[in-house]
Amino acid sequence: MNAPWALANQIEEDEDRDIRLTSANWLDKSIQVQIKVSDNYSKAAVWQIRCEEVLEHNLKCLGASTIELTDDHPLLWKFRHDSASAYFNGTPSSALAVVGDLYEAHQREVGDWFSLQEFVNAGVLTSELLRSGNGLLAQGPIPLLEIYKEVTERHGIQVEIQSPYPPSGRMSSSARQNRLRNESNVLLIGESFITGVGWTASQKA
Repeated sequence: MNAPWALANQIEEDEDRDIRLTSANWLDKSIQVQIKVSDNYSKAAVWQIRCEEVLEHNLKCLGASTIELTDDHPLLWKFRHDSASAYFNGTPSSALAVVGDLYEAHQREVGDWFSLQEFVNAGVLTSELLRSGNGLLAQGPIPLLEIYKEVTERHGIQVEIQSPYPPSGRMSSSARQNRLRNESNVLLIGESFITGVGWTASQKA
């Protein structure tokens, strides 16, 4: 047993599981959170989890039934993949249908972890933009732009993904870029999350 997510995963899905974020302490870019993992049959286990460099976070004071530390999640796309711009050319027969399909594809792939509006061109309504026949559709991590490209091309619109740049920006060092690509993880505690680099966990006696 070397991490709280391993403890949580041992509890059967049909058992009552309660995971509580009880505290969060910051020091510069690092954070240490304390969580309590319990079920109906054993004494609660208290863990301290530390992240040396927090990239993003959204901590909610809610109970949870799941906890996971992973390197494969949409919240990590902007840190593990290049970002770019997606430009379109062509006018769909129904701009509203494209918008609806974009929204559904976004929800299917990333859920509610982040919104479509964060990445599509905010200068004009998306339906009006599509009716204009060309322009900047969206900017963001390439895996997300590929999803948008697939949707819009089904409606007869051509999309080009251009001008890629690394996760930490064009001026960042290759060492920094590689660290984000290879070492960033996200801690998921129910609806709360922390993305970052350098994770350790220890159980309190």
